[in-house]
Amino acid sequence: SRKLLSSLIKNYDIDSSILIEWISFYEFSSPKKVLLLTKILRKRYPIFDDSLNMFEFSAYSSIGDKKNANKCLEKCDDKINYLFHKIHIDLNFIKTLNLDELISQFDEILKDSNDIKYKEFNYPLALLSFIISQKYKDQDDNKKKNYFLEKAHRFQFKANYLSLENKPSILTEMPNYLNEFSKKALRLIKTREFEEQNNPIFIIGLPRSGSTLVEKILYEKFNCFSLGECSIIRKYINNLVYKNKIFNPFEFYRREFKFLSKDRYFSDKNLFNFVYIDVILKLFPNARFINCLRNPKENILAIYNVLLSKVPWAHNIENILEYASQYYSIMDKYKNIYDDKIFNLHHSKLTVETEVEIEKLSKFIGFNTKRMNKINEKKNWFVKTSSEWQVREKISSKYLNKYLDDYHLLDKYLDSYPFLKNNS
Repeated sequence: SRKLLSSLIKNYDIDSSILIEWISFYEFSSPKKVLLLTKILRKRYPIFDDSLNMFEFSAYSSIGDKKNANKCLEKCDDKINYLFHKIHIDLNFIKTLNLDELISQFDEILKDSNDIKYKEFNYPLALLSFIISQKYKDQDDNKKKNYFLEKAHRFQFKANYLSLENKPSILTEMPNYLNEFSKKALRLIKTREFEEQNNPIFIIGLPRSGSTLVEKILYEKFNCFSLGECSIIRKYINNLVYKNKIFNPFEFYRREFKFLSKDRYFSDKNLFNFVYIDVILKLFPNARFINCLRNPKENILAIYNVLLSKVPWAHNIENILEYASQYYSIMDKYKNIYDDKIFNLHHSKLTVETEVEIEKLSKFIGFNTKRMNKINEKKNWFVKTSSEWQVREKISSKYLNKYLDDYHLLDKYLDSYPFLKNNS
């Protein structure tokens, strides 16, 4: 794909779609390469300065460089996009916004979208709805906060998937569907035609369960390479099923992360890898899984209270609950089968008894701390999640009961989803 894009750039007039795809190859694996690319491309294609600027903002945010991230944000011409990112990078900024002006702008865009029937209005309406919801939250008006939050999710889903009736986009991302698909790959892996080379660590669980904090601890305490939320395992399974050919899984990782070495631990934080545990253990018999758990009510509401734009099931409480239900069911099954391979790490325990839980984690994985401490790795840790700023704070228990005011939204589901009654 990189070679194809390179050929297109050399032989044809470039447009923004090619430019975006080119940089996107590196957005989730190498922020520094993104910054280098934007610098080069800006000189050659100044007409795309706005798009390049937002890629720079994203890269600086992922490595925690708030100063340069803010500089990029200040150059953003899209006011709604600016406001959306600004309220995340500066938690006090929401207090400076005028609610009447925000609602007036929302009504104006909504009128235009109804008159013109143009789907491109859905994205700015989603961002603006979310901003308004956060303004109401700041004013302790929970009812109106949730009203606009629901609108934000509906507009976001339509922006990505065209229609609220697009059920297949949700179904094909649900755990049961993906787990069933993985069985096709499992049947094809009859014998392993490659030697075991390392001990990968897979961080799994629901979104917003404290997984980024775990990833940070692995990197800072044990110098464990962090690959972020890469999709290597899913790509591997797709290649295996559709090409019917077994690849060396470690080399598959090295295609995207060339700095990987055979004698270093690395972590893959694609949370959805829990559906592939059977396949992963066939490929990496010594793999370990850290299953991140959080109070179910808090977890469900934490997912709902952010905009996970590329997760189709995350824009509706019913879909989130169904996804969570399938997740708990699959993990219960795998925990019974592979108890020695899976470590359940509770967010509440990690934030209250941090050192105790880290010690348990170290023993579970089998870290050789003396060997790890000898490695002086200078690479910056980066993170590409909705908690990219929050996770850089000191570990704290202040987020344990963050969504108490929203618990009533889940009351009608208590009988259908018994896991909601679990407060651990």
